[in-house]
Amino acid sequence: MTEDVWSAERRRVARRLHPDLGGDPDDYIAAMQALEQRRAAAMGALHHGAAGMTVAHTTTGARAVRLVAGRARSVTTAVRRRIPRGWPGARRYGQL
Repeated sequence: MTEDVWSAERRRVARRLHPDLGGDPDDYIAAMQALEQRRAAAMGALHHGAAGMTVAHTTTGARAVRLVAGRARSVTTAVRRRIPRGWPGARRYGQL
């Protein structure tokens, strides 16, 4: 299940069952949990943890986002250092 398909299904469930829109909270929670289980099974990201408990890997995506965001920040900083002082976009733009 791709991220786009999964996001669309989550939005569809939220529109139909979210408590703020008049849905039942228990039905909403159950539907979201079922959707999450389907996604984890489809991605093959399930493994068995302690005491036979099933755990889904979700930290990998968050870690990748942090790494990309950090790299983007360092590249932006490096580029801004090379822009001449008076040009818009340089951190040193203008005299205070």
